[in-house]
Amino acid sequence: MSEPIFQAFLVQPQRRKAPWVAVVVGLALTAGAVRLVTTTDGTNIVTPHGIRTVKEGMSRPEVNHLLGKPFALADSRNGMDCYRYGYPNMENPSFVVYSLCYEEMRLRDISEQRYTAWTVSDDGSQLTPAGQR
Repeated sequence: MSEPIFQAFLVQPQRRKAPWVAVVVGLALTAGAVRLVTTTDGTNIVTPHGIRTVKEGMSRPEVNHLLGKPFALADSRNGMDCYRYGYPNMENPSFVVYSLCYEEMRLRDISEQRYTAWTVSDDGSQLTPAGQR
């Protein structure tokens, strides 16, 4: 009579047939996703609409299509026309501004600079990191 009650504990559980297949598929999907997000031939720029990759040799209209219009002119370097792209704001404590320089209407140089944003009180006596009250 006690045999059927403990029968479940005596039966060996069946092993999965190939757990390594799930691991290999998971690793392959992860590697593919990382490859899509990161690229070796270009510069990744984070925008409000996702990560965009710009490459040397792109035209200014191509870059503007990906990043939006520049918000300011940058200092020209070596005779190149330079523009500033990015999303300065006072909600985040810091933000990145990209300077993209064009020679003969083709992208030739990309540099970035991180800025820190501070809120200044009306009387100028207090500085508070952006995004904090």
